[in-house]
Amino acid sequence: IDINDKFADQSKCEKIGELEYESFLNTGDENYDWKMPEDEWQAISLSYTSGTTGNPKGVVYHHRGSYLMSTGSAVAWNMPNRLNFLTIVPMFHCNGWGYPWTIPMLNGRTICLRNIDVKKIFELIDKYDVTHFGGAPIVLNMITGAPEIDRKKLKRPALGFAVLLIVTGMSFGIYATQQMFLSNVQQENAQAYLEQIYLGEDIKDVNASAIFSNPLRLFQNDIPVFETLQDFTVIDQSAKIEEFQPEIFGLLEIPDINVNQYVVSGTDELNLQFGPGHYLGTKLPGSGGNVGIAGHRTTYGAPFSRLDLVEIGDQIYLTFGSNKYHYIVDDIEVVDANTGDYVLFNRGDDRLTLTTCHPRYSARQRLVVSGILTRIESGN
Repeated sequence: IDINDKFADQSKCEKIGELEYESFLNTGDENYDWKMPEDEWQAISLSYTSGTTGNPKGVVYHHRGSYLMSTGSAVAWNMPNRLNFLTIVPMFHCNGWGYPWTIPMLNGRTICLRNIDVKKIFELIDKYDVTHFGGAPIVLNMITGAPEIDRKKLKRPALGFAVLLIVTGMSFGIYATQQMFLSNVQQENAQAYLEQIYLGEDIKDVNASAIFSNPLRLFQNDIPVFETLQDFTVIDQSAKIEEFQPEIFGLLEIPDINVNQYVVSGTDELNLQFGPGHYLGTKLPGSGGNVGIAGHRTTYGAPFSRLDLVEIGDQIYLTFGSNKYHYIVDDIEVVDANTGDYVLFNRGDDRLTLTTCHPRYSARQRLVVSGILTRIESGN
C-alpha cells in the first residue's frame, strides 16, 4: 500500500504497491459492527519504531497501557483544560506518548508538525499560542541552539513550555552528573583495581559501590558488542557482588587517542564495567586469527569514546602474557549490529579488531577498527 504524502518530497519514490492508502480506506465497510474489546489487555495499536537504538520493529500497545499513559500524563503534568499542544513526537513513538488521546480528553487543541523544523516550531508556537509540547532531548537541543535567523520572539512565555524545558534540563543534569562523575570515577577505580591484579599486588578490600554501578540510560543505549557473540556471566545475586573478580586479558594502548586500558576476559555487562573486554569466542594474539575486543563509548568511563578518531596507519599495542603485539590499523568501517559480526571472523592473518556502539548513544550499528599484526616484542 503506497502513501501519497503531499507534505513530503516523493519525486524520487517509485510506487511498489497496488493500492494507495486513501483508496485502501475507502474499501472499508461503513456498516461494520464495531466490537468493543473484551479485555483491557487486548491490542489497541501497532506502531513501528524508526530504529533509533536498534533495528526498526513493530510494537503492540494494549488498551490498559494506553489508557494509563494518556490519563497519567494529564495528572503528572497538571495539564489544564483547553490547552494548545504542539505535537512533535511521532505517532509511532509510543503512540505519540499517548497525547493524541490526552489532548481531546482535556478539550485541548492539537497543532500538527509534519517535519522537525526548528523555524516552523517557533512559528507555530507564536501563531497558535502554544502552551505545551513534548519532544525528545535532541529536539530541545535543536530549539535552544537554533540560529538567530530561525528564532522568533514569542508573545509571552508559555507555562507548559517552560516547565517542560525545566524538567528536561533537570533530567540532563542528573544524566550528566551520573556520566561525568559516577560512571567515570567508578571505571577509573575499576582500572586501578585491575592494575593491582596485573602487577601482582596484594588486593585490599574492594568497595563494590566504588566500582559497580547501574548507569542511567535516559537518552542513550551503549551496547558495544555484537549480541550474537556476547558473553554472559552468571552471578548469584544473593552473594556479595564484590566477590566477583574479573580475569585480566591484557593491556591495550592506542597512543593517538590516548587510550591505556586493562582488558578483561569476557564482554558481559559486569566485566565491561571494568574496561574493554575480550570476546571469548575470538582468537588469542599471535595465534594466527582475529582478536576481538569491545569497549563502551558513552558509559563506564567510555574507554572507546574517541575510537572514531583512529585513522588508517595508526598504531595499536596489546600486551598479552609476556609479549607486546604491535598492530597497524588497516580497516575502519561501520556495520549493522545484528549482521556485522563477520568482522570478528578469521581473515587468514593475525589481527586485532575493536568494536563499540555507533553512533553515540545508539545500539543500531557498530564502529569497527581493525589492524594487522606487524611485530611481536618479546618481554623475555
